[in-house]
Amino acid sequence: MEKVRIGIVANRFLKKEPAFANEELTYTMQGNIAAVIESGALPILIPITDPGDATQYLSQVDGLILPGGQDVQPKLYGEPESDLLG
Repeated sequence: MEKVRIGIVANRFLKKEPAFANEELTYTMQGNIAAVIESGALPILIPITDPGDATQYLSQVDGLILPGGQDVQPKLYGEPESDLLG
């Protein structure tokens, strides 16, 4: 029987790190993957790419996890910037 496929939208780590040969990373926390596996589903990592590809990615999965990531610019939702932004 084919498992349900759950897409996990990946995050991007843009900081260059010597430990990763100064490459940018696409990742998700292992807990996200473990939770999908524990539920009996198959985790599918979805990279942040061209928004025009979103429909094609979404057509490949049965559900979607949006785990979050970097701060969203508050101006995009009508709020002032905070000193807490990182």
